[in-house]
This record gives sequence, C-alpha cells and structure tokens, in this order.
Amino acid sequence: MINFTIQKENSGVKLLWQTATEQNTSQFIIEHSTNGESFSSLGIITTTGNSSSIKNYFFTDAQPLTGTNFYRLKMVDRDGKFTYSNIIAVIIDGKNISFQIFPNPARNILFVQVNGENENATIQIIDATGKKLKEQKVTLNGNTSLSFDIKNLPKGMYNLLLLKKNKTKFLKFIKE
Repeated sequence: MINFTIQKENSGVKLLWQTATEQNTSQFIIEHSTNGESFSSLGIITTTGNSSSIKNYFFTDAQPLTGTNFYRLKMVDRDGKFTYSNIIAVIIDGKNISFQIFPNPARNILFVQVNGENENATIQIIDATGKKLKEQKVTLNGNTSLSFDIKNLPKGMYNLLLLKKNKTKFLKFIKE
C-alpha cells in the first residue's frame, strides 16, 4: 500500500488508498471504530488480485458518527492471511470534518485539514514529554489545509493540538 487518506465528501467520509503492486490479494475489508481499539466491518472492496501497476481504491462512509471516527483496512490474501493498514482518524463535528491529519504514520510531511469560519487558531506539535516542538498560527476560513515538515523529528508518538477560541482538540500521530 502506498497511501491511505480521508476526504470529506458531502455529509460522508471518503477513504482513498493506493497499492503499488498486488500479489494473490483477495479483498480489502474497511473497518471502523469509535475508540481506536474495537473495530467493525463497514464494507468490502474486491481487489484485482495480481498487479504490478498502481491501483486506486475508495470507499465512502455515508454516515460517520459525530465525534472521532477511526478507520483501517484489513488486506486479505487469497489464502486467508491478512494484514492491517495504519489507523487514520477524523473528527466529525455536526457532520462536518473539523480536524484531520494524514498520513499516519508519517515520515517527512504531515498534512493537516481544519475547518473554521473566520477564526484564529494555533496548531502545535507536542512530544511525549509535553514539550512544544512546532507551532503555526492560522486564520481558518472554510476548509484550511496546512503541512508540517517533520523529517527532523525523532521517530515516535506525537500529539497535534488545535487551539481555537475556548476549544482544544488533539490527534495523535506517529513519526516513522
């Protein structure tokens, strides 16, 4: 798998992923969770089976829940063996995506999408000890996209904080 991302589409969440090659693959099972630990199946996408070229796939969750939605892919081979993708998360606030990051885990660049209507916000990267490593102030006007250069961060778990008005939201990400 090359990448696995989320996009807002109407009132749903569109999951997009690519494979570089496929060998004896059978299907992708799209799984959803509200706590990041207990997952249930949302749907199944059949693969091409064998391919040496890039293949694009997508699945739309037409009814994401309000709050944090976690997604992962269960990649199943024809012999029944399987592996899981990385887990990606998105916060649904009144059926609108308010804060999302991708890819997760990330190597060099972390992309951030934030919704807001003419409001100032601060986005921070915090390490496991609580130390602020990066900060960027932004004015949110609709759907705002940002990127953070994280290639110089050590491998590990980090928090990305969104501070706006009287609200603080955070998402965890892994630096590979």
